[in-house]
Amino acid sequence: MNERDIIDLFRRKARAKNGIVRGIGDDCAVLQLDGDRLSLVTMDTLVELVHFDSSWHPPEKLGRKVVAVNVSDIAAMGGTPRFVFLSLAMPSDFSAHWLEEFSSGIEEACLDYECVLAGGDTVRSTGGVVITLTVIGDVAAEKILYRDGARSGDGIWI
Repeated sequence: MNERDIIDLFRRKARAKNGIVRGIGDDCAVLQLDGDRLSLVTMDTLVELVHFDSSWHPPEKLGRKVVAVNVSDIAAMGGTPRFVFLSLAMPSDFSAHWLEEFSSGIEEACLDYECVLAGGDTVRSTGGVVITLTVIGDVAAEKILYRDGARSGDGIWI
């Protein structure tokens, strides 16, 4: 199964619940926040030796990247990032210096995107580093952008 097949499998199994405006399959999950605001939630995981190699990838840039790839999902739907949650699995022999640089990259990216690291989880890994970042943002209901809303001739911004 490829990534799209896996997403489709879970989308078929998911049941719509009150408060979910749009679930699995777009850039973010869209949740009803209040009458005119929607909450956007996105998450990505980066695995060492699959998405990066810590032997040559500067940890500060990796910290910035993990925030940026998630913030871009919020922005793609017309939203503003607010809160960041980091889950980090590290081998027992991790480098404190690497972790300090990585956290500096996260801090700088959060400052750039005007969001804040609000929590997360840390665990030990028997392999390499595994990073999962969740970003929660919001958007006015009338400003939400969905993938299926794209039309021929629309501009694409990077």
